[in-house]
Amino acid sequence: MQAANVNSDLVKREPSPDVLSTIRAADAFCFDVDSTFCKDESIDEIAAFLGVGDEVAALTARAMGGTVLFQDALRDRLEVMKPSASDIKKYLASHPPLISPGINELLKDGSYAGFDPAEFTSHSGGKAEAVVHIKKNWGLNKIIMVGDGATDAEAKQPGGADAFVGYGGTVYRENIAERADWYVMRIEEITNALKFY
Repeated sequence: MQAANVNSDLVKREPSPDVLSTIRAADAFCFDVDSTFCKDESIDEIAAFLGVGDEVAALTARAMGGTVLFQDALRDRLEVMKPSASDIKKYLASHPPLISPGINELLKDGSYAGFDPAEFTSHSGGKAEAVVHIKKNWGLNKIIMVGDGATDAEAKQPGGADAFVGYGGTVYRENIAERADWYVMRIEEITNALKFY
């Protein structure tokens, strides 16, 4: 875990009354998985397990540099890895999920079925589209996005997430912290805000 040095005046470590009201009125929360729900970056960990960690890390570095679209970087990394259902089962047997403290265990058995470019979260801006879809199909009015990355922050758009709660309990990213309506270091901060409502 990266040590967080939250010094920026732009980082909102306490929720404003408006953010608290939005969170408390939310119908649902959407959580990012890597470095939020889980404490690690699963694609990097699985790539290392499959013996292609360095190659995938190089592709990740290109993506983080902003020279590659999210969907292209994801597709390219999965193409290098080509994880089978058997690979994932073996990985999980020797590497149990590192769930972030405060997250209820909601995991179900599943397997990798390939890269599907039609999935919302397979491209930049896809999390906002997913939230719009969830709102429409489930009749929800307010959804809060919780996550640690740029694609999570993108979910807050008109019609998308109503608030973005940045999470730095695993990795602190100042540019994300500055974009958040509220930035937490522990999931319990969200739970506590809801408890005292």
